[in-house]
Amino acid sequence: MFGPIAFITIPIGCVISGATHDYLSGMMSLRQNGDQMPGIVHRFLGGKVYQVYNIFLCFLMLLVGAVFTYTPGDLFAGQIVGIKGVNIWTWVIYAVILIYYLVATLFPN
Repeated sequence: MFGPIAFITIPIGCVISGATHDYLSGMMSLRQNGDQMPGIVHRFLGGKVYQVYNIFLCFLMLLVGAVFTYTPGDLFAGQIVGIKGVNIWTWVIYAVILIYYLVATLFPN
């Protein structure tokens, strides 16, 4: 749709943006004695911005959890089991994957 230039600019832009983000986040953390980003936001930007930051962070975590549940669930349902469309068994697969992620997060070892 956007032509072959998208195959060049999008990966290069993502790599450069990601590297810049990771480097700057790491440097900010090092300069604050290894504090994590929420602590830095609370210290320098105040309580109100910290609350907005936490709401935004929870929203992004919800989206990541949805993608990490939906994508493998669709692959498993469509490619391995052969379920076409969304039905009750697709939701069961999503639930099993979500429960697995929650258990793996809460009890890592």
